[in-house]
Amino acid sequence: MRNSQPINLLKITLVAVIFTLFQCASVGAIGSTLGADVNRLRPREPIEPVKFGFVSVGRQIIADRLTDEAVLRKKGVKAELQRSFNLPIDECKSIEYSQVINLSQPKSQQQLTIKLEGCRADNESVLLSGILIESSFLLRNEEGRAFQNGKDYSIADNGTLLKIYPDGSAAKEKRLTAQYKCWVSRIDTIALDENYTLKVIKGNGYTSAPEVNTNLDGKIPIANVWVVGGDSAIDSGKIWEIRQKRSIKGLYKKPACRPSFVSLRQKLESGDRIKIAFLGDSVTGGSSARENKFAFPQLVEARLRREFSNANVETAILAMGGKNCSDTIPLLPDFLDKQKPDILFVEFVNDLSAGIETLAAPYQQLEDICRQRRIKLCLISPHYPIPLLAKAHSWSTIKDNPYFKFLRIMTQGRGTELIDVSSRWQHLEDEGLRPHVLLVNRINHPNNTGHRIYAEELLKCFGIAY
Repeated sequence: MRNSQPINLLKITLVAVIFTLFQCASVGAIGSTLGADVNRLRPREPIEPVKFGFVSVGRQIIADRLTDEAVLRKKGVKAELQRSFNLPIDECKSIEYSQVINLSQPKSQQQLTIKLEGCRADNESVLLSGILIESSFLLRNEEGRAFQNGKDYSIADNGTLLKIYPDGSAAKEKRLTAQYKCWVSRIDTIALDENYTLKVIKGNGYTSAPEVNTNLDGKIPIANVWVVGGDSAIDSGKIWEIRQKRSIKGLYKKPACRPSFVSLRQKLESGDRIKIAFLGDSVTGGSSARENKFAFPQLVEARLRREFSNANVETAILAMGGKNCSDTIPLLPDFLDKQKPDILFVEFVNDLSAGIETLAAPYQQLEDICRQRRIKLCLISPHYPIPLLAKAHSWSTIKDNPYFKFLRIMTQGRGTELIDVSSRWQHLEDEGLRPHVLLVNRINHPNNTGHRIYAEELLKCFGIAY
């Protein structure tokens, strides 16, 4: 017994040493794996949230740090901390257009009215008022002769139409060329880097609904600045603080998969076929997305493929511009029988303007059609159109539209899921945005950023961060 004690002690020591070495090796392996992934997203450790106050002076924004330095030091911040930053904001440039106008039609004594194509919203037929720089407008014939505004032509409807006078010299020409400039706007992002220094990340200019920066290279977004062409100075009211203060680590935290989506996620992981169907109006059809690949159904499919390397995912879309849910019900059974989807996402922003008494019957039919075919049904509470379309007096009262309440009732204890996109739009101010800036046609069609919000909310159901 006396000899066994040292031997046992030696065994215990050896086991402890082996376990420690194994643990260190494992942690090192895990750390290197996570480190490679995290370093792809951020340059250093998570940046502590810092609050700033903003004041505009001409084309500069003065940002003063409001978070006390002692507070940041207690949290382990070692970087050299600057109290104030002067951030210059570049002026928004204009876009130049050249439009050929053919006048080969029979002459009449009436004014000829031409739409100025440069004022057309992206991928839209709607003309945008107020963006034409009228002082830049030149109307010439093929020989280069210029015509006079007020004598040969005029600009009408707040800079969207050209009217050629029948008794003017321009009306006698067969072909004219209109040259003019239009203002663009953009969204710049004020972001905090790993050294706790503020930087301005310049956005791209668009004639309507500028897009939000998505490539911040690991920086923390602090505020967005809506830079409007023609403004001589930065308006303090267009500096929008991002209230959702998140560390880099928090930005990439994955949401929990909804219980009813677990089986679908398992299919995606295993490579089993999964088909996702979308039913809706022009928004589901991708209207006003800069390219079709930026429409939310395509964003969802692409993100699922990136998340799951073995994913065998297909999508099918039934979208009818300008229509309501009731208009699509007659077509839905054949569509579903042909496509045989596992899940159906339904979006109808147009139903915000429908009478609440007209909604119950078509949505009950929709639910019955899906239940009979064992298709999972998800109703999307849509984004915000302009208040007039939502039967509201202001942006802040759109949330009271009865359609939102109707959708919540339809998805309570019935096996139907609610995807609450409208809540994101209700709280866009927390994200440093405003709803009217995200509508390309200034009515109801969201830009890429708006479509991405749809995709983000849908993907959360699968437990995926966009």
